[in-house]
Amino acid sequence: MTESIKVLNFGKKVELVESVNELGETVKEEKVVDYGKDIAARGTFWFSKIAKEKFGSKDSNSATDTFFSNLYTGLIMMDESKLVEFWVCATAYLRDKAPTEDEIMDKLQEVADVKGMKPLFKGALEVLEYSGFFKDKVAQSWDMMQKGARIEAKKEMKKVETQQEKDEIMEESMEQMTMMVDMKNEILEINQEATV
Repeated sequence: MTESIKVLNFGKKVELVESVNELGETVKEEKVVDYGKDIAARGTFWFSKIAKEKFGSKDSNSATDTFFSNLYTGLIMMDESKLVEFWVCATAYLRDKAPTEDEIMDKLQEVADVKGMKPLFKGALEVLEYSGFFKDKVAQSWDMMQKGARIEAKKEMKKVETQQEKDEIMEESMEQMTMMVDMKNEILEINQEATV
């Protein structure tokens, strides 16, 4: 089972210290001089505020909802830029003590170099999926994706003549939705049979 990373450590400082070992040799060892601060990703009102201000559409009252759907879909698709946006918003509750976007990118890179990207995406999706704050938005995002897929399929169906072609378009549209669910379940390591 893949680890889920929902907490990142910022500010850890390590110095090289010279010491003499039992053989009388001078050796350099890493010594932690500051353990830094663990910061948890959280779904909060600050998340939504920063999402709207920093990443939302400027000409829409539903910018946060649009941002959330794009963020959620991007995390399912394992889009690295969406992971950065997630952490910027998920640490916004710290206000002026929140890490900067550059600090977040550096830390994500550091973690990815050691553990890979999947634990980071899994943690982000778990915050969104299982947070009481985002529970309704997650459901709304799936509803919007399904409606959007149906609308697109209906547009394409108008371009074809036979019922068989129309059925194929609708089937393909539903397969794309199933693929998204499968991708999310794979990241979260949810057994598909248990969700039916």
